[in-house]
Amino acid sequence: ERHWVFGQALVRCYQQTKLSLNVQREHMRATLPDGRVIGTGLAWRHFDVPAAGSCLLSESVLELPEAFRIGEEVETFDTPEELRDKAAYLLAHETQRARMVQRARQRVLREHTHVMRARQWLEMNERGQVAGH
Repeated sequence: ERHWVFGQALVRCYQQTKLSLNVQREHMRATLPDGRVIGTGLAWRHFDVPAAGSCLLSESVLELPEAFRIGEEVETFDTPEELRDKAAYLLAHETQRARMVQRARQRVLREHTHVMRARQWLEMNERGQVAGH
């Protein structure tokens, strides 16, 4: 039986976690001209984790550098080895991780609240830039 965590319980989970991992779903991948496969499409998690005060370690996502400074506000990985190494580094370096969390949280509150993201989505939808439209 699956138990879903959402709402305030999910926020508490993020707040109690030093490092939160994001892995894109298989159908949310794009192939770049150089043949490299990368995640595509930002998820609420990309914003909820930093807003709650946890460090985000995300699989590389095409649009993520438009929302955050990689390596300064959030961190990304492309391989299992890179995931392991970056997770170990972030967990071992409390001060750097705390600074990253602080910068990312400030960025979310300044530019990426749910209301702001919803408005952006609606504007993109009106311009026909949302998939399926």
